[in-house]
Amino acid sequence: MKKFIASVLALVCVLGLCACNTKEDVNKQILPLEKVNECTQEELDEKLIGVSREDLLGVWGKPDGHLNGFWGELWQLTSKKGEHITVYYDENGIVENVLIIDFSE
Repeated sequence: MKKFIASVLALVCVLGLCACNTKEDVNKQILPLEKVNECTQEELDEKLIGVSREDLLGVWGKPDGHLNGFWGELWQLTSKKGEHITVYYDENGIVENVLIIDFSE
């Protein structure tokens, strides 16, 4: 019986460690702002939709602007003056849509 209990506890510990996801791990997975222009819209959607606002701010820093009427923020991209990435959040602060917009055109 002791072996069974020890085995179950060991399994629970291993599963617990496997399920751990630290902030550092999450931040490593988020696309750096400098790499946004290298991605297609499909890749941006794949890499950013589902990310929390808190985690995105942790990697990208303070946004350059906020939206009115929708919950979203924008960051200026360094490649072209006037080019921004706009991120829209759902009611829980999770990215639900991403657009690159060029305001200079």
